[in-house]
Amino acid sequence: MDIKFEKQISQFPQGLQEFFLESKESIKQEMWSSIENDMESTKKELHDIYSQIVELQKYKFELPDQEKVVKEWKRREVIKDRDEVVSQFPSFLTYIAGRKNGVPTIKFFLKEDDENAKRHFRNICAATQLKLDFFVARNNQTELKQSSENNGKRHIHTKLSKKFEMKRKKMLEIIGRHEDRLLASYSNLVRIGVRIENKDGSQCIDPCIELFCLDKVIVSSGEHMLPEQLEGYPVVISEDFYMFLSCQNCNSLNNGCSIGRHYDNSAGSIGFFFKNCLSERGFLTAAHVALNSKELNELYDSTELFSKRNEGSNHKIVHPSYQEKIDATIIGNVSEAFCGNHEKKLGGFNYTGIDAAFVKCTSEIEEEMFAMEIADEEDLRIKNLHVSKKGTATGETTGLLHEGTLTFKIDNKYFDGVFTSFKGCYVVQDIKTAFCDDGDSGSGVFLKETKNQPKKALGILFANSNSKSYVCDIKKIVELFNLEVYHKNPSVVKMIKVFMARLGKNIIEFFIMMAFCFFCLYLLC
Repeated sequence: MDIKFEKQISQFPQGLQEFFLESKESIKQEMWSSIENDMESTKKELHDIYSQIVELQKYKFELPDQEKVVKEWKRREVIKDRDEVVSQFPSFLTYIAGRKNGVPTIKFFLKEDDENAKRHFRNICAATQLKLDFFVARNNQTELKQSSENNGKRHIHTKLSKKFEMKRKKMLEIIGRHEDRLLASYSNLVRIGVRIENKDGSQCIDPCIELFCLDKVIVSSGEHMLPEQLEGYPVVISEDFYMFLSCQNCNSLNNGCSIGRHYDNSAGSIGFFFKNCLSERGFLTAAHVALNSKELNELYDSTELFSKRNEGSNHKIVHPSYQEKIDATIIGNVSEAFCGNHEKKLGGFNYTGIDAAFVKCTSEIEEEMFAMEIADEEDLRIKNLHVSKKGTATGETTGLLHEGTLTFKIDNKYFDGVFTSFKGCYVVQDIKTAFCDDGDSGSGVFLKETKNQPKKALGILFANSNSKSYVCDIKKIVELFNLEVYHKNPSVVKMIKVFMARLGKNIIEFFIMMAFCFFCLYLLC
């Protein structure tokens, strides 16, 4: 080692000591200044805490009477055996029990205006001194149709401003943080989203968080009123009701055909045709169409793929459903399914809701199928997108795709009253006529073909509410099931029409078009 360097190192402690002696006063001054600042800050924080304590002393905090709480919760147990009631009265969907303007009330939700079911529930409630109320889905259809007709004359939205879009995204993030807690805490709550439209279809001045419940006035037993704000953003409370779509009518295997479970009075529709990773041919439908309620419950609770829990199982699917034909034909077996929320990053949502099943067909599906393009984020940026579907109950219908996605909760016979939610779902608004009805579950929903883009797959239809239908994302289903989506090949005539529509009026393009037409005619001959 260098002798000079050694000497410098030996002198370092002495130099450091001299530095501290020379800077002693300035160092001391800086230390005291820093301590004084910290103390002043601490003093302010302690003063703020003291002010909050003084403010809180104005309020009385009492622990709830446990006996009273238990009594309130027991009021909800009006129906002891839900399965028995569902089998006896198929029109029964769900109920809520609580207080309406301070009066103990119970409200039953029925699919049809079933007098026998009403009489049964009146007898049950006679001894409870509860006020009785009924909601009949079918009786509500006239009002909904009028609403849908009004929606037919919808406003064409201008592009959302950056400020409006930033607020909407912020609200989606807030919903993502609170949705599980809200859905678990409020049994009356069925949907959470961001409202960007007024009831007449015009765009809101500002977006707002919207909570949908079964009844705005009834506060469920043992619960509190819905919140009026979330993280400082105002909340609007609306009413809605949800049902899975299951039920009728067709004689050949095709998109939208009637299907059902073997030896079961269930019904739904065929969605997209495709192959899986083993080159097995089949189609997509909704999981609640392909599986019974017990299997659906287990699948939802497990958050696993059906194949992992039911290896080698034999769940047969028939066509048409037994609701239509007593001697229906077995057309395949369920080989994959998922029901619940699968992890995904989408705006403010961490998961996306999926209710889908893959049925492997036992009969051949013709080769005139080609890989259908799937709608991506870029396709969905366009405003006022129209979608179509073909289902068993309502045939081919058109709807308007709502901007953004939302979360909703469903409680009916499929889940035996269990709290179940589906997140990040697409929403389709009725246009003049209903987009779907019972029996349309499992239908494939497409972005409609336009001059500038072909028909594209959007997702699987699986639930509906007042003039709105709900669709789970086909992208996530394809990824999860490892599938390649198929759709029937368009005719040559249709190809010519599309080609002609996309050509301009230029004379060179005209001759190219004519040459293409002659070539197509030559192939046909």
